[in-house]
Amino acid sequence: MDLKKQKILRYEHLPIEALRPTQSACGWMEVQFKAYEIEIAHQRGTLEEYLTMNTVPVVRAQDGSTFMLDKHHFLCALYTVRHKVNTFQTKVKVIQEMEGEVLPYLEEQALLHLYDHKGEVLCKSRLPHYIWDLQDDPMRSLAGFARKAGAFDKSFVPYSEFAWANYLRDKITPQMLEENLEQAIIKACELCVDEQAKGIAGYHGNAKRLQVERLIGSLAAAKILS
Repeated sequence: MDLKKQKILRYEHLPIEALRPTQSACGWMEVQFKAYEIEIAHQRGTLEEYLTMNTVPVVRAQDGSTFMLDKHHFLCALYTVRHKVNTFQTKVKVIQEMEGEVLPYLEEQALLHLYDHKGEVLCKSRLPHYIWDLQDDPMRSLAGFARKAGAFDKSFVPYSEFAWANYLRDKITPQMLEENLEQAIIKACELCVDEQAKGIAGYHGNAKRLQVERLIGSLAAAKILS
């Protein structure tokens, strides 16, 4: 299923807790950065535009359950700052209403990410029901930061940034990530433009496109880096 080409049945506003995740983990440092962006948008009076820009694509089950197909990091971020920005709902676009079982269908369409926060296989019955139960995968944050620095292009292949996270997982140690995030980001960017990353969705291999210093400045402003 190509989410970009799916017909939109209708738009709705739903409570954050009404959306069921289709993955079990996210990068909490990236969530922290998005939470910072949400707060800035709130301060500038542009929060509604920011929320519209992050409209969540969903599938509706016959029993009324609503499964989100993207925007997990955004929704986690909105949940963490919901009281600060006085926002407890999010905008969704319903792209399909199902009569049969949803999870087997989404698995068939490669729209479930059935791996845990360590990149190990996960049974779909263990997917969390609520966004706040997602586990932290630090390598997913690192992959997201590398993309923001221009190390690879955004791809509409589902869960492609988890593929980048898995690529980095055996090349950068959790200890390095924890002790020196800036150096970990620099190394991750170098690895993402290396030829060995060919084949991962979004690869471009052009080191001249890297903007690491700009990213570092943004992370410092969000107090993710000191």
